[in-house]
Amino acid sequence: GEATDRRCEFSPRGPCPSGPAELRESVLRFICGSDAFGPLPVSGVGLNAALRREYMRAGHKHAALAVFRAADTVRAIRALHQELMAMGRVGALVLDDSPDGNDLLVVDLDRSRVFDAILGAGAGGGASPDDRALVLRRSGPESVTSM
Repeated sequence: GEATDRRCEFSPRGPCPSGPAELRESVLRFICGSDAFGPLPVSGVGLNAALRREYMRAGHKHAALAVFRAADTVRAIRALHQELMAMGRVGALVLDDSPDGNDLLVVDLDRSRVFDAILGAGAGGGASPDDRALVLRRSGPESVTSM
């Protein structure tokens, strides 16, 4: 698979995500910047387990890990996919969604394109840092990171 994008830092050593927007941010940084993600294809349930395991290894308490529910992680992946599609980034994140909607497969991922579109210089089409913050705010103010 493609190497991680070193511009996209993933670290489970900070606080665990505490809501949907923070979980989305964590999923995004995990798929772009963690060597623990993959190989492809990977299911949403598998991605959730790997992400949860990274936070567990970092010493987080069991109660804090409750945010890592497969259904919520799958929802976050779908939201990222929809955001990329709305930006015209077809193929940056390719999903094979199950008919029942309970799980999905991440079939292909271009980490650099995903990073550039949502967190990097391509967010908003080469936007300024303030504009990139606006792109991230669509998911809630707690997802905005310092750049």
